[in-house]
Amino acid sequence: MLKFKFLLIGIMPILAWSAPLKTTQRKEILSDQIGGKFQKTVIGRIDEYQKINAQLFGPTNGALIDIYSPYNGGKLDVKINEDNKNTFNWNLYTILFYHIIKGDLTLYSYCDWDDITRIDNGNLGYPFTSKEFGDSEQGTFLNDSTFRQSIMDLEFLGFYNRMEPMPIMSEMYPGEDSIDANGDVVYYPHDFFFYADSDVMGYKINETWIVNKKGEVLDKRIKSIAPEIIQVDGYSGEEFVKTPFWIDYKELSPLLKSYYLLLNRYRTDRILSFYEFFEKREFFAEIEKEQKNFPVKNK
Repeated sequence: MLKFKFLLIGIMPILAWSAPLKTTQRKEILSDQIGGKFQKTVIGRIDEYQKINAQLFGPTNGALIDIYSPYNGGKLDVKINEDNKNTFNWNLYTILFYHIIKGDLTLYSYCDWDDITRIDNGNLGYPFTSKEFGDSEQGTFLNDSTFRQSIMDLEFLGFYNRMEPMPIMSEMYPGEDSIDANGDVVYYPHDFFFYADSDVMGYKINETWIVNKKGEVLDKRIKSIAPEIIQVDGYSGEEFVKTPFWIDYKELSPLLKSYYLLLNRYRTDRILSFYEFFEKREFFAEIEKEQKNFPVKNK
């Protein structure tokens, strides 16, 4: 009797697996098998120290905006603008930064701010827009002060100096610190330092790869890109690397057609747009993570 029960238990999964599929399911599976194409998401990293990638990182300009400090009245001194942009060295981060502050590119957060443990690896799940985080529907970093402050507070484009701020001098009692109603010393807000293009040490890219049954790659499509920034901890002084934001490549790629770089890796020098540099895959990206294959349905 016990043997009979054991046999039934062993057969039940087989019976369940053998249950007939619906007609639509069978058609989809058959179509996928005939097409023989699969796709997977690949997270890669473009390293600054790979010689083939050098044109994306330099030459650099240093700071693109001066320190945002209460000592200069909170003046936003944007060094890169319409009047002088022709004097700048256009590396990839300069292009990203310029079009972000103008509002041409949408920032995508690297995490869900309602649950920071939910990290977004370039899936573009968390757009950061002035409609939600500013005072206007189509506001930009430059013309919507609330949106600008939100971007600064979450340190997408720079970071706050975490060192002890200076106290505000009392106007009533020169030489002494200002005191608030609770008897506490009043300090200036922390200075804000914008990332420089020389702080970029790499780029992460989220790609969709199309492969066949043999595992051969048929096509690679960039979905999103993100800078990797090296930063110094304000308390410990130690360096660490962060990915502050992601950019939709479909939104970025038309802008890249207006910027050019010189390639001297061939017998004759070649001038390419940044768009051609990516589309012709003139870069090298090391694979960091990839998801399992799943079928590409024929349309």
